[in-house]
Amino acid sequence: FFFFNDTATTEIYTLSLHDALPIYKLYFTGLATEYCVKASAMDAVRGGFKTYVIEDAVRGIDIHPGDIEKAISEMKTAGILFIQNTR
Repeated sequence: FFFFNDTATTEIYTLSLHDALPIYKLYFTGLATEYCVKASAMDAVRGGFKTYVIEDAVRGIDIHPGDIEKAISEMKTAGILFIQNTR
């Protein structure tokens, strides 16, 4: 499940969120870090949201060794911030 699932839906839904509610930040948790969490967070940051991944509330499956670290690096490069649940 992706929060945003395609380009057309992303553009429409992003506009709807920004117009209907004062939503500027999105926080992500879940499984799997390198698939669903990454896809949703990347869509959110591309949609103009300040995007956070709650690091201690996600888990990866690392089918190929290094997948999780690569996904985290790509998300950080895209401007996604990683925070801890204890904050």
